[in-house]
Amino acid sequence: MEKKGYLLLYTLCIVEGIALIILCVCGGALELVRGLLALSAYDYPNWNMEVAAYPKKIAYVIGRDTEIDLSGTVVSYTFGWHEPEEDEIYAYDDPIFEVDTSAVDLTKEGTYEVVISTVDPTDYGAECILPIQVIAPQEQSAHVMP
Repeated sequence: MEKKGYLLLYTLCIVEGIALIILCVCGGALELVRGLLALSAYDYPNWNMEVAAYPKKIAYVIGRDTEIDLSGTVVSYTFGWHEPEEDEIYAYDDPIFEVDTSAVDLTKEGTYEVVISTVDPTDYGAECILPIQVIAPQEQSAHVMP
């Protein structure tokens, strides 16, 4: 009887060891697949575009403002992820960029996005977004002192 107990215990240890090995191999394979999927999410070459300086005006008043003024906007446009150097900083109206303001409606309250993107299709669609706020005009209350 005692030998059967040891044999059963020995068998259980072997089965448990094999199960742990299988789990480790499957877990490692899963992490490998996750890593490959994460790599495929990036377009190479890796162009990075971000707003380095926002426009002087980001809030517009319904009825008073009729066009968007992006003056003062500066965009950094780099290859890879690093601090932009001086020759990688551009004004928003540089010919290498296209500015899309079609989503902005200056007659309706809300937050809108102005998209600045590259014109060159080989840059893999690098873009950055400027938030624009459209607000209702403030009515002066009779209780407020001028």
